[in-house]
Amino acid sequence: MDLNRLLLWMAGVSCSLNLLYTLRSDGASQWGWRSILIGLLATMVVGMLIFPAWVGYVVGFGWFVLMLLPALVQRLANRLLVNRRYGAALALARVSGWLRPFDAWPDHPDIIRALQWYHEGRSDDATALISRLERRGSSIGRLAVMMRAQQTGDWEPFLAWLDSHHSESSQRDEDLLLGRLQALGELGRRQEMLHAYQRFLNADEDTSDASVGTMALRVAALSGLPQTADLLSDAISSSLPKDAQQYWRLTARQVAGKDDVEDGFRALQASASPYLEPM
Repeated sequence: MDLNRLLLWMAGVSCSLNLLYTLRSDGASQWGWRSILIGLLATMVVGMLIFPAWVGYVVGFGWFVLMLLPALVQRLANRLLVNRRYGAALALARVSGWLRPFDAWPDHPDIIRALQWYHEGRSDDATALISRLERRGSSIGRLAVMMRAQQTGDWEPFLAWLDSHHSESSQRDEDLLLGRLQALGELGRRQEMLHAYQRFLNADEDTSDASVGTMALRVAALSGLPQTADLLSDAISSSLPKDAQQYWRLTARQVAGKDDVEDGFRALQASASPYLEPM
């Protein structure tokens, strides 16, 4: 197989699978991504009729610049953020936003900036920035609201926001459901948390084992079941960062009333991802 055909095959399979995936998600938050995928596939079809000897190079270049490169840059930015290298993460997030200036990607730098400000004790500035993101109504805005609740511990307003703006979608959207489960658990409303988790399990949704395991771990930890949390953490260790595993193990022991968690939380606060760092 020559390079032209290889690039054509790789780009075609990648675009087709990603397009099928986006068709199952919220269209309002995926219109830009879908436009790119449809454009690349249309270029592929036209190119195979007009310039078949070069179509793989043309589509392959577009696939790399519009799909692969932004994703790689964003992944590196997230890795730097986990290590609290805010300046470098912010620079790369801006680059990924320039490469893909739609579907809320340009808002990623604001999320990093808000986390940095929370870490530096500038809570008012971070909260004001998150409020601006929330008004945009994008997926990044929803992430920002959840992040604010985690950083400040204000779970009642977050739960009220979920009930008023995302009552139905928070039962289907995995990120929103994770936020609902944590809010109910943190507020001590464990029966409601278990009911929400049971409704998720009973729903006819195609959900990955890792997502189910992550939710089960969160429910076990917030229910004060250390042994169950340990077992679940071990079971999904390949898909969950070590600091997150440790956080939920410690949370389970804390909810269970164990008094040997303070040192663990103190060490975690100094080294864990800023997403896990409560105020």
